[in-house]
Amino acid sequence: NALIRDPANLNRSVADFVDQNYTIVPPDTPISRLAAVFAEGKVALVQQEGKITGLLTKIDLIDHMARVLR
Repeated sequence: NALIRDPANLNRSVADFVDQNYTIVPPDTPISRLAAVFAEGKVALVQQEGKITGLLTKIDLIDHMARVLR
């Protein structure tokens, strides 16, 4: 959408367009904490040893819970 509105945006940094709507969590974060993150409308970035190793969304939690409850 940004490029359609203004083709000059092609030369801007990706950071200018990234939504800062995330929370960084360690890999051992309890699922209950993820539910709170998702309730805020955020995604969870999993960080281990200074590197982002995963991205979890609300649908990931829903899929996980559906598998566990089967």
